[in-house]
Amino acid sequence: MADTGDSVRLLVVDDDVSFVTFVCTALEKRGVAADVALTGNDAGLRLKKEAFGGVLLDLNLPDMPGLDVLRTMRHGGDLTPVVVLTGAGTVATAVEAMKLGVVDFLEKPVRLAKLTTVVDSLRSHLPISP
Repeated sequence: MADTGDSVRLLVVDDDVSFVTFVCTALEKRGVAADVALTGNDAGLRLKKEAFGGVLLDLNLPDMPGLDVLRTMRHGGDLTPVVVLTGAGTVATAVEAMKLGVVDFLEKPVRLAKLTTVVDSLRSHLPISP
């Protein structure tokens, strides 16, 4: 769901604890609240219970592919804006992710300036069509 205020609360879905710590620290310095899910299953449960202004989603999760998390979200009617962050992106996965309505597809390592620009853009995103 789109965030209704000036701030955005994000769900960071990634099993790389060092990367998650880096991203969350950088976001919090910009006044963006960040929650963490280390698995796709955890992300699914959190998204069913809580509203987020956006999701930063890795494609390689320990229990399922990130694209499966995204498919489940969209098929369940969840229109939360999603940004893919991956170190293992391919043209095929980028195309599939875009068809599922991702806002952006970023390759790791991601520059902090690019990440914050994308996060800032989430503030203006309305829910998207699947």
